[in-house]
Amino acid sequence: MVHVKWHGHSCFEIWSEDVALPRILIDPHDGGSIGLPKPEIPSPPDIILMTHDHFDHNYYTPYSSSKTAVVKWRKGSYSIKGVDIEGIPVPHDEAGGKQRGFVTAYKIVYEGLTIIHLGDIGTEKLPDSILEKLSGANIVFIPVGGVYTIGAVAANRLLSKIQPNIAVPMHYWIEGVTLPLDPLDRFLELTRFKRYRLDNNEFEVARDSLPKPVSLFILKL
Repeated sequence: MVHVKWHGHSCFEIWSEDVALPRILIDPHDGGSIGLPKPEIPSPPDIILMTHDHFDHNYYTPYSSSKTAVVKWRKGSYSIKGVDIEGIPVPHDEAGGKQRGFVTAYKIVYEGLTIIHLGDIGTEKLPDSILEKLSGANIVFIPVGGVYTIGAVAANRLLSKIQPNIAVPMHYWIEGVTLPLDPLDRFLELTRFKRYRLDNNEFEVARDSLPKPVSLFILKL
């Protein structure tokens, strides 16, 4: 069973009931600088992945230990502590990276599930070679708040292309957030996908219990 916990913004924690598998933390933030509570991480994760070098995605030092594998926007395919990971460069803007450069999306194979974190992806207009890598994932963490990333329209279009079983919206405005992002409602008003509103900020799933594509899991911080 795979557990997923959202710590607000783009920060997610992934772990398994199989203690032999590493605990993963993605895009950690400090909470206060973006108007959110500081993520409560019970113990240093085994792996920390960061999609790019911005303050709301790269605050890793307080959460790590000497045993933590820290991965900073690393591209290509590699294995860390038994987990296969691929870092996929994607534009941070609608101009092919000419305005804000690129971020690293991560494709993670974990306990039989393919999990993708899209970072601050800035366009749904991706080459076929990238879409092939993203398509058919089991879980996708996707930004929907616009301004610095894709917004409501582009996020819906991208999900229609890649068809994950579970899509988890991230990087949008909620009460307290000081960044000028769009609220989740703007994305939901346009979506045709089935939605599940959870009462908390985490869920668990196994390969044999995956919902049909595309199912939106809306987490509550």
